[in-house]
Amino acid sequence: MKAPLSTVWKLHTKVEAWPSWQETVTSVKRLDRGPLRKDSRFRWTTPAPATPTTTATTLVITSTVKDVQQGKCIRWSGPAIGEGLRIDEGVHVWNFIKVKGGVLVRTEESWTGDQIEADPETGSQPDAITVVTEIAGIDQRRMCRTVARCRGCPGPAR
Repeated sequence: MKAPLSTVWKLHTKVEAWPSWQETVTSVKRLDRGPLRKDSRFRWTTPAPATPTTTATTLVITSTVKDVQQGKCIRWSGPAIGEGLRIDEGVHVWNFIKVKGGVLVRTEESWTGDQIEADPETGSQPDAITVVTEIAGIDQRRMCRTVARCRGCPGPAR
């Protein structure tokens, strides 16, 4: 079954529901009320597997929404902290693109911080990046460390 854009948008912007469809998101808590909008905040957790220089840990990520365009894109950023691993600023972008038979959700991430800059291999390990699953006919792809901006969203990524 292919999902329409309105369904896909609702699924992705109801952050409290992420653990029900994103296997690697273990918890989410909204830190404000109402619809997801610019300056909305939420805290979520995800496992980070061991890399050659870090042990496996759980990252606690406090995110602030930077851009939202209904049905087009959402961008948020914030720090991620785990035992032995710190990302000073992670930026995530989801672009929603109508395609024949459904919606393509293109995801991008970039990470910065002293630890990431000192060990770029940690930040580029495929398993160290949230694994996004295919659900309801949504083709999700990730592009790492290349975040520019939401398509159509104003302003720089950071």
